[in-house]
Amino acid sequence: MYLRNNKANLSACCLEQIKSFQMKVSGYNYINLTLFGLLLATSCIVAPNLYSGVFNAKIIWLLFLTCLIAFLLLLFKLVLKGLWLVFFLLINSGCFSQMMRNANESQKIFEHQEDFLNKPLKNLLKEIRPKIRRVMATPSHSSYSNRGYFIFNFVDSKQNDSLRRLKKIPVTIVVYVKEYFDWDFDKRLKGKETIWTKEDAEKYGNLTIVGFRVYGDAVVNQPD
Repeated sequence: MYLRNNKANLSACCLEQIKSFQMKVSGYNYINLTLFGLLLATSCIVAPNLYSGVFNAKIIWLLFLTCLIAFLLLLFKLVLKGLWLVFFLLINSGCFSQMMRNANESQKIFEHQEDFLNKPLKNLLKEIRPKIRRVMATPSHSSYSNRGYFIFNFVDSKQNDSLRRLKKIPVTIVVYVKEYFDWDFDKRLKGKETIWTKEDAEKYGNLTIVGFRVYGDAVVNQPD
């Protein structure tokens, strides 16, 4: 519901801005008049004999320059408004794109799990801003679990061990998935077995989420 509501709000806001932009553009219908004046001035320069009895050279040039400046100003104004609209959309899209902005907001994932259940794991990963620094996984049909799952932490293995020794539980998100997946701890890069990589996100991103557990509240300030 969180994602749907925020996306709906964003869509409504965007539509309102676009409608406002269109109204402002329609308010500049006199651009057509400016273009007509520009055409008239150009024709006076190209074929001065056509208007020799009406305009002299100075008036023709003044008309031409006035129309040109007015047209350029209007064009510049429209470009600025278009850029502002694009900037607005990008800023609002960024504001609503991620549900969990830091490790302390992990409970939002559980509270709004309906947005992720029966959806690909990659949908969830997009909503997590803090870096996943430690991962453990157990495939289904193993001796440990009938349902495969991933355990995500936002501290690395050393920090995790330090917190555990202090009897503190780091923020933890457990994600249960529907499909069987291959995960062999011994075959992962030595010394980096618990590091979540971009390759992992691509390989397991299409697994279907069927459940959550979120627990722990201990966090460690991480460098950017």
